[in-house]
Amino acid sequence: MLGSVFRLEGFSSRTDLGRTIDASDIVTTNNPGILRKMIACYPGISDRARVVPFGLRSLDVIVGLQQSESLEVTRRKLNIPSGKLVVACGYNAIPEQRHTMMIMALARLSAPAKSRFLALIPMTYPDNQAYREEVTKAVAATNVDYLIQDKRMSIANVCRMRIVSDYVVSVQTTETLSASIQSHRFAGSSMIVGKCLHPGVVERRDTPLRTG
Repeated sequence: MLGSVFRLEGFSSRTDLGRTIDASDIVTTNNPGILRKMIACYPGISDRARVVPFGLRSLDVIVGLQQSESLEVTRRKLNIPSGKLVVACGYNAIPEQRHTMMIMALARLSAPAKSRFLALIPMTYPDNQAYREEVTKAVAATNVDYLIQDKRMSIANVCRMRIVSDYVVSVQTTETLSASIQSHRFAGSSMIVGKCLHPGVVERRDTPLRTG
């Protein structure tokens, strides 16, 4: 699955990826926009490139959790306060996620509005402690309740995080239809995302959502 091919920088990286693609029987990505760009960059894959959206094991885990435990139990397992609207801000600990932009938007809310929200900030990877501290300091100054996930999580708890998120905001500078965003959409989160995520893929009624 080569959904992030166009986040690679430099001629050397593209050349190395080209060698891998040349040796592959099938090349897959998760949305048509990236597929078109891949074929433009590597014309030789046109007859063996496929779009495979929602090919994720996590989707089956989400279904299992939604069937086996209530939302209240799921929230409690992640220490989410009751009565809060959960806003997931990005999904990893890199500056390209533009956490500062999201935090500034939260800071501009009225005090009553702030009291309604919990900012859930997943920062389990990569190991970027300095950036985590920067984001923590910024969100703490907003007077919005927040929870930063900075430790590696089991797949079950990652899926619980998707389930409890009422909203997900993704404004990463360069993006594709990531596994995180796919699983949020599948779990029912409302989406605030950039056009580069090709949201039409998740809106098509004929798009298969289940993995098996």
